[in-house]
Amino acid sequence: MPTPPATAADFKDRFDRDFHYGPGLDKVRDKDIALAMSQAVPGFWPDTEMFFLLTAFYLRRNLDNVGGLGSAGGGMANKGGGLGPLNTQSVGPVSLAREALPARIRESASLQYLMCNQYGIAYLAAVAPYMVGVGGVVAGEQDPGVGMPGLPNVLTTPNADER
Repeated sequence: MPTPPATAADFKDRFDRDFHYGPGLDKVRDKDIALAMSQAVPGFWPDTEMFFLLTAFYLRRNLDNVGGLGSAGGGMANKGGGLGPLNTQSVGPVSLAREALPARIRESASLQYLMCNQYGIAYLAAVAPYMVGVGGVVAGEQDPGVGMPGLPNVLTTPNADER
């Protein structure tokens, strides 16, 4: 298993306003952060910021699973559940809103668990560009002399009408 790219101290420095840290059961402890980091390590995180977001997702989820601890001031953890991110803009009485995550991510059954808190949504928004596959169609033909031994060559094997 890969080693986390950061420590609990790095995490606390990054999310200094989001959680109350301390030794008591009513605070986020280093062992809580260590557990969340161990859950985030197998995930996809091309940089440390994405690792922090995935760790914060697991930390918030773990805390919520045991009744929660609350959160400090104005951090993402204090902004409610994962209703989905919107980009909004208003000018006078006119308001425009568009969903920030592509439909392929919002509608993916395998990614919906990440949408239960704002950290998971932020993580999905950060990794969305990495989740695009590049593909295409290439015109060509198969060399009739090349094929798998023992398998018919589809270009030289007659179809049922020609037999």
